Amino acid sequence: MSLPLNWINLFINCISLGNHIYDSVTTEIGQYFSVQEATPFLRLITGNVRLEDSFDLSILNENPMIPQSSLAFYLEGLTREENLAAVVIMNGMTISLVGQNNNIIVMDSHLHGQLGAMSGSLNAGISDHHLVYGVFAVTKSKLKPKIALVKDYKSLDLNELKADMARAPWHIIGALEDIDDSVFVWKSMFKSILDNHIKKRIVKIRDRSLPWMNTEIRKAMNLRYKYLREAHVNPGNNELWCRYKQQRNKVKAMLRKAEAAYWINLFENANSPEDFWKVTNRILKKSKIKKFGPIQDNNGNIITASEQKADYFNDFFLNIALDLTRDLSPLPSDATNFIYKVCPTMSSFSVEWNIVQEIVQKSLNPNKAMGLDNISPRDLKLCESSVVQGLFEICMKSRADCQFPISWKKSQVAAVFKKGNRLDVNNYRPISLLSIPSKILERLVCRSFDNHLTSHSLLSDRQWGFRKGHSTESLLLHLTEVWKEALDDGLKGPPTSKTHCGRLFLF
Repeated sequence: MSLPLNWINLFINCISLGNHIYDSVTTEIGQYFSVQEATPFLRLITGNVRLEDSFDLSILNENPMIPQSSLAFYLEGLTREENLAAVVIMNGMTISLVGQNNNIIVMDSHLHGQLGAMSGSLNAGISDHHLVYGVFAVTKSKLKPKIALVKDYKSLDLNELKADMARAPWHIIGALEDIDDSVFVWKSMFKSILDNHIKKRIVKIRDRSLPWMNTEIRKAMNLRYKYLREAHVNPGNNELWCRYKQQRNKVKAMLRKAEAAYWINLFENANSPEDFWKVTNRILKKSKIKKFGPIQDNNGNIITASEQKADYFNDFFLNIALDLTRDLSPLPSDATNFIYKVCPTMSSFSVEWNIVQEIVQKSLNPNKAMGLDNISPRDLKLCESSVVQGLFEICMKSRADCQFPISWKKSQVAAVFKKGNRLDVNNYRPISLLSIPSKILERLVCRSFDNHLTSHSLLSDRQWGFRKGHSTESLLLHLTEVWKEALDDGLKGPPTSKTHCGRLFLF
């Protein structure tokens, strides 16, 4: 019995990419399914591809005139070209093609033993088609651990590090003419001293390792495995099996107790909402770092190459301000109308040694990410006052020359997805990872500006954001007092002078 016409469906991650009719006798494979049609979709694949439906050419496989190999050869070439993880074709009769790591294995009712498998067809008695089955071993690929170069702080002699930092000739930084040269010399000296004291080692980072695992539990697990092997040698010995089960239950109890203690300890040490949600997301297995998927340009084309996506995001973030302000009305040329009083100007900002030391010791967060210069805030915080002299020289030179180092202006930008369609670049926000030393200089300038604006009352009393000592909580407290006073005035005053006070709840 021949089946000259067959329906073919291509599914990628549960998305149907097409439904075609294939005449197995007269039609060539390229007439209904081409590489140009499949390539834009196949490149989006993150898992396996499944081709399913009936393109069985003959139930009994008895017609030698039917070119059964044309589809297999086409998909074999497509698999190799697109470097797919796996291609599985489920036919109405046989499993005709299985690809894993570009190794093509043909399996049908006449080929047994491939992959240690069984396949065939059975007459179920409920259809003119036979029931096709295929059984083959599926091995789960083991995730390769990540290899990382990390600093070994355990063997660090902190006193010697501070002593070498204090003895370094930081004074030569201020003698250089160019501030960029000063930053380069400071960075070279700082990293050289760090490399002499902090050793680096290569470690394997396993995502699935249990953080609550300890030596005691591992020894108990090894003993459990030992008892299991002894019980397998003497399967009729009930005493050995009881001993193994007792050890197995003990290991389970130890694992549960260790896991509970681990999470309880993390929640107890969560001193901020940020720490609390970090622990919560870990329990819920919500990964903060996700792989970047494809994006869509203005013409509707899908971009999958990493370099092209980076260039497109870069152009989008550079031009977003121009795109948003293009339709806005221009500001009036005469800006003097907004000036209602004359105040002293700020000609420079103050740089004091003790303020730089305070920023290094108290304001730097050791858990923050570093910039392109690979200078960690943890390393700066470890050195404390011994590293302040070099930073103080750079800040003094920046104020004297009225220049900001060019290398400190560069940052690593990460596009963070907010909500909506992941293909739309408008749903991403740029996060800049700046150099940590540049933040110290910025904080010095910011302090001087804040003191100048506050001392001359240049800020509005109604500004609650981006001000020291002000926040949304203080705004709510202020509004609450205003509402209470409005209610009191309405109750105490005459009926004609009552103040209307309403409430609006937003959900």
